Amino acid sequence: MPKSRPSAEPSHALRAWAVAQLPWALMTAAVLVALGVRTPAAPVSAGLLAAAGGLMLWQRMRRARVAEDEVASRLQEERETRSMENIRPLEWGDGLRSGHPLIDQQHEQLLSIINRIVHNGHRTHDRALMQSLLDLAVKKLREHFETEDALLRRIRFPEAEQHLAQHHWLMQTAETLAERYRSGEALIGEVLDFFVDDLMQRHMMRDDAAFALRPAVAA
Repeated sequence: MPKSRPSAEPSHALRAWAVAQLPWALMTAAVLVALGVRTPAAPVSAGLLAAAGGLMLWQRMRRARVAEDEVASRLQEERETRSMENIRPLEWGDGLRSGHPLIDQQHEQLLSIINRIVHNGHRTHDRALMQSLLDLAVKKLREHFETEDALLRRIRFPEAEQHLAQHHWLMQTAETLAERYRSGEALIGEVLDFFVDDLMQRHMMRDDAAFALRPAVAA
């Protein structure tokens, strides 16, 4: 039985190794030409070899950075998705009504913005869109607290100072979480947990009922 001829084609591993060494081979050749060749064209040849090797190294590092960024982006998306698992939109209803037209209008507007963030958090990982909506929510929250603070003072609400202190803490927390999301330190689910649970369900549905122009809704 005739023996099979060994393949002249180098193995995949050998080819990969040769390609990996090529930039360094070019850089080494550039040094050797610059030091060992005494012709007028030697400096130009050495420069071209060094430039070719350097370009290959730069392209390789750029591809590696792109690949690392893609992996980091996928991991971030997975974390964002997991952080949204227990976050659900809220429905406008009596629990958020105070009986004061402007306060109710602002509550409903805030709820609409927060629900948009929730819906987009489940469907997309567009950080620019989410950040824009968060900035809008923070802006509208600040306007709402200014309106409500003035109302509490005007009606001489007995617990106004305590309620205003809650507003101060909620506002600071909202701004901090929005900035932490902007810098990548906070996941969108963490931010929304505050807006949905602490702000809407606890403060606006429970604490605001203390001064509402209607009986508090039973839990």
